[in-house]
Amino acid sequence: MTDVSTDHPGNIPYVELLEEGRKISFRRDFFGEIRIQRKVNDGEWKVLAERVRSPYVDAEDFPPGTRLSYAVGLELDNEKHSYELVAVL
Repeated sequence: MTDVSTDHPGNIPYVELLEEGRKISFRRDFFGEIRIQRKVNDGEWKVLAERVRSPYVDAEDFPPGTRLSYAVGLELDNEKHSYELVAVL
């Protein structure tokens, strides 16, 4: 079973599972710095991308049952925001 969730009620950002990987998208354009980190199961956080634009695709393969956590940090209106997204494959 596949489960995808985000803690942000407006789904900014959000994650979709695609054939080519997990696509992290934003409901609107952000002109500040965007940083994406990933944690596999209970492992350490790894920086995947910095200063990226929407959408971002994480195409690395993982076996079914893997829990992927994504930490997304961005700046909006001179304020820093952090979001965590989870995908269970």
